[in-house]
Amino acid sequence: MIDDRLNSSSSIPARLATAEAATDWAACEALGLQLVNDGTAEDRLVWSDFLLRRGRFGEALSQLGELLTEAEQQGNLPLLGAVCSRFAIAYRCVGDWRTAQRFQARALHHADDCGADELLHLAQQALAAKNWDLADSLSRFAGQLATDDDELQGHVLATRGLAAAGQGRMTRATRLLRRGRDAHRRARCPVALCQDWINASAVAAQLDRTDLEVRSLVRAIQIATRHADAAWLLQRANELLARARQAHQSPSFDARRN
Repeated sequence: MIDDRLNSSSSIPARLATAEAATDWAACEALGLQLVNDGTAEDRLVWSDFLLRRGRFGEALSQLGELLTEAEQQGNLPLLGAVCSRFAIAYRCVGDWRTAQRFQARALHHADDCGADELLHLAQQALAAKNWDLADSLSRFAGQLATDDDELQGHVLATRGLAAAGQGRMTRATRLLRRGRDAHRRARCPVALCQDWINASAVAAQLDRTDLEVRSLVRAIQIATRHADAAWLLQRANELLARARQAHQSPSFDARRN
């Protein structure tokens, strides 16, 4: 599978992972430039993954578009499946679920197998379709396939938490989302952690706990402010905070119903 080959490609991806873990963003940018200019298609896919993790979706989509054209021209089906999977992630993050679903279907068509990442992506599609039971089931299976990956476990728990909220099981949702935050904190994923707090605010809103909703959004804003790559989440959290405060000040008009 192409993702396995990524782990054994050139030393530049390994150095990028080290620089990212050390939050040495200048080094990351320099290494990314090397990957884009001199790297193989698999190396450039590593850079697109970095851009996706940092919330730089416009840059990621541009890089993925070049890789998609290359994969189609070469008839490289494993690369095509991997690229389509990343496209699906990017479009889910920006809220274009219909486009994400089309790319996810293409990714699965070309996949060698259906691993943890693919199952989680399907779970998130089910979540968008409000198919709560399927979202929970798929995400649980994804978690069972990647028990030693804190970042993925955090995503799994967040997905299960939102599914539980959709089912009206708010105590369970709160517990799962808290565990997801803990996993993302261990994995040092500030962008994911920011999203976790936004998810927590959504659950608080369903419980009509405006105080908790506001505190969760403030926490998300605090994290996003310290990380430039979470700018897209910072904007979202600020918008939600303004709406929550407006709803609290004007009981006759609940802005969340828009």
